[in-house]
Amino acid sequence: MSKVAEYQELRKVADEAIKNAGLIFKDAIVEAIKPVFDSNYKIDEIAVVGYTPSYSDGDPCTFSMNTEDCEVNGSDGYGDDDEEDENYIDYKEIRSIQKKVSECLSDFNEDDWASAFNEYGFKVIFSRMDGGSISLTEEDYDCGY
Repeated sequence: MSKVAEYQELRKVADEAIKNAGLIFKDAIVEAIKPVFDSNYKIDEIAVVGYTPSYSDGDPCTFSMNTEDCEVNGSDGYGDDDEEDENYIDYKEIRSIQKKVSECLSDFNEDDWASAFNEYGFKVIFSRMDGGSISLTEEDYDCGY
């Protein structure tokens, strides 16, 4: 077999593998994040963002995924949250949850996120459902630049 034919065959196999990985990507990230929900009954929702900036001062505008500063129950841990809420999670606990989320989602590369969602800006929201299952929804996200 010639090198050209061998390359074409390998490229075909690689393209098929990428396509198949994309088909199960959303189910895989839900499965990966479920242990975080299972570890803390107060977690109702976790949101992560990914975006490509539309403005740059000379640097290339490239897609980036942010799982480190995820929102937990709508809070990033920096704001004034309602401490009277029965599911209130304090700053230290949010930081611990954010670390767990980042670790759980670290196996997924940015190309997969960008392919599965709108690479120009998205927020993926994982929500605890009745019965303990996790749902996934997507919203548009504007990074502000």
